[in-house]
Amino acid sequence: MASSTGATSNAIVPKKYSREIVLLVTLLLLLAFAIFTAFAARLYHKKYHVLGDEWFARGEKDFHFGNAMAALRDYRNALLYSPANTEFQFHLAQALAANGRNEEARAYLLALLSDSPGSGEINLELARIAAEDGAKMTPDALRYYHAAIYGVWDNDPIARRWQVRRELCEYLLNNNEMNQAEAEIVALADNTSPEDIPAQKAAGNLLLRTRMWSRALQEFQTVLSQDPDDEDALAGAATAGLQKDEGHQNRCGLVEKSRDLGHFGSSSRRQTAFQRSEGILLQAPTAGKLVCWILSGRLVLRGYRRVPGDRPRQSEPQPGSREP
Repeated sequence: MASSTGATSNAIVPKKYSREIVLLVTLLLLLAFAIFTAFAARLYHKKYHVLGDEWFARGEKDFHFGNAMAALRDYRNALLYSPANTEFQFHLAQALAANGRNEEARAYLLALLSDSPGSGEINLELARIAAEDGAKMTPDALRYYHAAIYGVWDNDPIARRWQVRRELCEYLLNNNEMNQAEAEIVALADNTSPEDIPAQKAAGNLLLRTRMWSRALQEFQTVLSQDPDDEDALAGAATAGLQKDEGHQNRCGLVEKSRDLGHFGSSSRRQTAFQRSEGILLQAPTAGKLVCWILSGRLVLRGYRRVPGDRPRQSEPQPGSREP
C-alpha cells in the first residue's frame, strides 16, 4: 500500500495553464495569420495593378502611333485587372471611337458622364462622336461642345477651352452653319491673347472664312504690330483690307497706281507674302492688280485697273524682282 502511494506521488502531473494565457496565445496566433493574409492579398492586388498599368501603357503607346486596333486590345486587357478604373474606361472609349465603333464608345462615355457631368474631356469626346454621325446629330454635337468649353479641365483650362471653341468653329463652318459660326468665331477672337501670334492668325483666318473683313484685318494688324514681316499676317491683312475697301468703293485709294516698288523688294519674306496675296486679290473686279508695299512698318495696299493689252513699263520694277 505504501509503495502504491509512492508511485503515484512520483508520476508527472500535467501543467495547467490559466484561461487568460490560452486566450492570449490564441489571439496572437489569429493576429499573425491576419497580418500574413493581408500582406499576401496586398501583394496580389499590387501585382494586379502593375499588370493593369503595363497593359495601359502599351495601349497608350499603340494609340499614339496610330494603331487603334492594338490599343483597343491593350485597354481591354488593362480593364481586366482594374475594372473600376475610370481612366482606363475613358481611353477604351477613345479607342472604340477611333475604330469606328461609336455606339460602344458613346455607351462608355455616357456612363462616365453620369459620374462626372462637368468633365471637359468626356464632353469633348461625345461632341466628336456626334459630329461624325452627320447632320442629324448636330444639336447633340453643339450641346457637348459647349459643355466641353465651359467644363472642368485638369491641365491648362484656358488653352484647352480655346482649342475646343476653335474645333467647334471649324465644325460649324464645314457644315455651313454660318450664323452660329460667326458668333463662335467672334467669341474665339475675343478670348485670344494678343501675345499668342499663332492663335491670332488662326482667329484671323476663321474670320476671313466668314467674311468679317474688318475684324479679320484687326487680328492680322495685331500680329503685324509684333512681327511686321509675318508672311501669313501680311497675306491675311491684304485679303481682308481689299475686301473691306471693295465694299466702300475703294475709299482707301486702292485704284491709285503705285510706281515705287523698291521697298517691297527689300525683303524676301515680304515678296513671298505679296505673291501669296496677289493670287487672291487679282480676283477683285475693280482693283485689278494689287501690290503689298511695306513702308515705315505699315502695310499699304495699292492697285490699278489693267487695260487690256497694256504692259508694264520697263522702268517699273515688277513684284518679286530683284533690285540691280
